[in-house]
Amino acid sequence: MEKYFTKRNIIIATVAGLLIVLFGWNDVISLRAEEPRRAIVAMEMYLSGEYIAPHINGWPYYNKPPVFNWVLVFFMWVFDSFEEWVVRIPSIISFLLIGLISYNINKQFFSKKIAFLSSLFFLTSADLLFFGSINAGEIDIFFSLIVYIQTIAIFYFYNKKKYFKMFIYSYILATVGTLIKGPPSIAFQALTILGWLLYKKEYKLLFSIKHIISGIIFLVIVAGYFMVYNINQDGIGFAFRLFKEASMRTGLEHSFSDTVVGTLTFPLYLAKLLLPWSLFVIFWFKKGFWSTIKKNQLLLFSAIFLITNIWIYWLTPDHKARYLYMFFPYITLLLAYFFVEQKEKSKTLSKVFHYVFLSAMILVSLGFVSTLFISELAIIKAIYFKVILLLILSIVTIFIYLKVSKLRIYSFILFIVCCRLAINFFYLPMVRKYEYRDNYYEQKVAEMLTITNNEPIYWYSKKPYNLKFNAAIGSFVIEKVSLKSARLIAYQTPYYITKGTNEVMQFHTTMENNRYYLTPTTEIDTNNFKIHYSFIDKFIARTLVLVKKN
Repeated sequence: MEKYFTKRNIIIATVAGLLIVLFGWNDVISLRAEEPRRAIVAMEMYLSGEYIAPHINGWPYYNKPPVFNWVLVFFMWVFDSFEEWVVRIPSIISFLLIGLISYNINKQFFSKKIAFLSSLFFLTSADLLFFGSINAGEIDIFFSLIVYIQTIAIFYFYNKKKYFKMFIYSYILATVGTLIKGPPSIAFQALTILGWLLYKKEYKLLFSIKHIISGIIFLVIVAGYFMVYNINQDGIGFAFRLFKEASMRTGLEHSFSDTVVGTLTFPLYLAKLLLPWSLFVIFWFKKGFWSTIKKNQLLLFSAIFLITNIWIYWLTPDHKARYLYMFFPYITLLLAYFFVEQKEKSKTLSKVFHYVFLSAMILVSLGFVSTLFISELAIIKAIYFKVILLLILSIVTIFIYLKVSKLRIYSFILFIVCCRLAINFFYLPMVRKYEYRDNYYEQKVAEMLTITNNEPIYWYSKKPYNLKFNAAIGSFVIEKVSLKSARLIAYQTPYYITKGTNEVMQFHTTMENNRYYLTPTTEIDTNNFKIHYSFIDKFIARTLVLVKKN
């Protein structure tokens, strides 16, 4: 039997398992967090044919440029569907592509073992596997893919001494990133090139014609987009809003005390996101850490990238996991390398990790059994079959772990994939059943569409939302900006209404006869309208009513 327990077979099983758990169950829970906002912008593009200016409820949406929405529109067109699983596909593909591309790059500079483990550590890091890839309709994994390719291109072509390709490819990808999320891609490009070339003392390259041409191409494309946008909308205001969005994520927009607390807690926060692999950071504290890094150019580049870029996200109290995903493939490479290189030299630490991982596998396996005794889980279909399947998989992985010592790390990774399968089996149906915050709106919309017989529903308020802000760097104000957009509403509502009616849920400031309107009770005299339906929008903390003007 042991002849079947080879590294190759376990890696194949792990990859197959990842594909199953990532692409399966994507329609179980409603869109949540930022997912419905990304979806509704793309749906409005698809239905209206307006691809330059992003909109929500038919009014301009100023927080993100359009490229990610173009990608979503492409998948909506391919599958002819607005379903949740379609919205989540681009980021899941991006997640896997980061793992695949990083493996192909890393294997050119390290052993296949280190390259495999680096990618598998990335794909099975706690936050990405158990949260980010579930809320996959968000923008950040796709953006992280672009940033990773953009920055690794700097290293890859520099290492081959193809400097024009280094500049042109990285700047084109920085252009794409800027049209996905705005200024962050500019910061990644500038800081990475500056940090790497200064460390390498390649001062002339910074002022070379190759660099200048690539920078001009970047500016022409980005400025060209905003010029086209400005034909029908406020392109300058849009650009300032994107700058403000980026600035809000830094310590410049928060109090000094909050920034200090956030800065001090950031390392632990990052370690939590990368569990269990962040435990291997202990190997970094062995003698000769920096001298070892300097011996390998990709390790060195990874360290330089982290040092020159991560401080922007470190020196702020506004820590969000999804903003850090582009750092993960570089961090997991460093973790995998020093794990492989040090574990044989550090017998005591290796033994500690062995017992920690084995204990975790046993305890979690017992947790699978305990699901049979939780009354709330009685609604899970085929629960006995699922528990037995998970137990069989657990026993097999534990057996391999104990029997074949050289495959322990691979069997533990396979066990983590089994844990994600358990999340799909038990957690996702429970979210669906017990009406957590995000599932709430899908049900409310379904009830409204039954009343309206799937007729269009409009969003009404007397005045649009007036978005006023200062485009500023810290206390230095560049411009005072005022933009108008649709009044805020939980984004799940327009997503499910548009999905159900196949028409954009338009925002109106006046009512027309024979149309259904959704509006806050504070916006109308309810005595003059027949209320067909009402519910509380938890996002804006107001009661909304469905009315029809006759």
